Amino acid sequence: MHYRIVLPIALACIASVASAQTMPRIPGGTSAIGLPDVSKMGAPNVAGVLGYCAKNKLLSASGADSVIDGLKGKPGVTSSPDFSAGEAGNIIAGSGASPVSLGSLPASLKTQACDQVLRHGTSLL
Repeated sequence: MHYRIVLPIALACIASVASAQTMPRIPGGTSAIGLPDVSKMGAPNVAGVLGYCAKNKLLSASGADSVIDGLKGKPGVTSSPDFSAGEAGNIIAGSGASPVSLGSLPASLKTQACDQVLRHGTSLL
């Protein structure tokens, strides 16, 4: 009689653990799929990351060049260490956050991250 109650609970727990194991987690990531919260990125890091994404053909959306140029035109953007970090493929999602390397992500997440950074970069113009 108790197995009718226990079995569904056990199956739900197994399914929950299985889905958690397949979901990539990234230190400092906040989204359900493990991507960092790009809304906290500053203009220098966004410009650098977008340059990295464009160079590595990781953007599915167009218009990155105008966003990159617009952000680079802001004072201090290209001289910032966050810009250099971004050019190396490192996302810095806010002060004190650990950098997340785009190179460490699976290919599908790299493209998603770059697209999110592009959308955030547009809002910084």
